[in-house]
Amino acid sequence: MLQIWARLLGAALMAGVTFALPFGSHSHEAPHGQPQQGWCAFGEYSLNSWEDLGVLERAKLEPSVDYGATINIPVNVFILGDSATQSRLNLSSPVVRLQDNLAYGYSSLGYSFGPFNTYHVYDSKLAQFSYGPRISDELLKIARHLRSGGAETLNIYLVPKMTTGVLGFSLFPHILMRNTPDALAIDGVLFSYYTMTHYLAEKTTIHEVGHWLGLVHPFQGGCLVPDGDGVPDTPQAEFKNDQQCVAEKDTCPGLPGIDLVRNYMMYSSMFADILSQLEDAPVLAAVSKP
Repeated sequence: MLQIWARLLGAALMAGVTFALPFGSHSHEAPHGQPQQGWCAFGEYSLNSWEDLGVLERAKLEPSVDYGATINIPVNVFILGDSATQSRLNLSSPVVRLQDNLAYGYSSLGYSFGPFNTYHVYDSKLAQFSYGPRISDELLKIARHLRSGGAETLNIYLVPKMTTGVLGFSLFPHILMRNTPDALAIDGVLFSYYTMTHYLAEKTTIHEVGHWLGLVHPFQGGCLVPDGDGVPDTPQAEFKNDQQCVAEKDTCPGLPGIDLVRNYMMYSSMFADILSQLEDAPVLAAVSKP
């Protein structure tokens, strides 16, 4: 069985990444009549976590990594909320959307997700998630009751009430290396109900699961640190919270390449998004630990 306990990126024990609808940031015309929205993040990855990046680099060199293998990741989906709320969400077929989005983002790289086990949880005490300093308490309240499977299993929680504007949240996977009893309990990804019908649902799903698999942002390290995200084919970029998605955006002038505004791990609301070919390597190194 695949061991994903070797997914090794992160900043501090409770550090994670959210997608949020920004206040006063650049916005884009949404399809299908949805309101214009952009996105941003809180809890940025620390620029000083080179020890974690070094561990991942060493994992990429291990002979146990088979770059020709197809990797399957089982998924548990927990739908939280009362019966009426879940019934409204079910009209949008959220699990099918998750399946389609993950297949679209990762199948060409050799990753499959499934089987999808779905659980309906009718407990109002587990029906909300607040992003803030005590994230660990919020996660533990949910995951201690629900999480199933080992580190190789992706646990997704669909929450009806989430901090206003937040689309999703994922902890960085280095927490699984911590010698604490709750390390595995808080491993997983949360999405708000709103995300499942939002026009950024596809990108949010692929982005947050990318963090769960060990990917960081292409702008990691900014203009000062070469190869700050550990992926050689992603040009250096600087996150300036301007959310501009122009095709020739270049936040590190004088350095090779331009910003990858269409990359799934960037913050932009452009469509036709991609993962770079070499972003496959850190994910594969992470999930292939025997």
